[in-house]
Amino acid sequence: MPLRFTVFLTHPLWLASNLFLWSTVAGAISLPQIEHHSGRTRTETIELKKLDKRHQYSLLYSLSPLRYLGPDARVDIRVVQDDATLAAKVLHTGDPDFYTQFRVPHAGSASVRIRSEAAESNYVLQVNAWPLSHQVNS
Repeated sequence: MPLRFTVFLTHPLWLASNLFLWSTVAGAISLPQIEHHSGRTRTETIELKKLDKRHQYSLLYSLSPLRYLGPDARVDIRVVQDDATLAAKVLHTGDPDFYTQFRVPHAGSASVRIRSEAAESNYVLQVNAWPLSHQVNS
């Protein structure tokens, strides 16, 4: 058995996949943060400035605690640039999180438009810049 384990550890594919995994994890830790907000859920617009076409962006908007969200609570989240909607989702008690990746059609500002209806909770918003990748549809 020790011989098989040693062969497994020195197999080039195993080594390459682990190097890729750990370099990806290390790279994910240092993603540039574009925006971070938290507070009471409310209707508002949050500007995302200086976005460019050389990156793609991730957005996480999360509601908590859920115990204060009633059955009629809705939070409509939209990422827009000019008149184009780049990503959108309506959050509610059964689905209180929105994670998406998006790209902008042109360099400049975009905004996150939040419309809250009967939502008594807190939120966290985080937007990060990622290296442009054709492997991720955004």
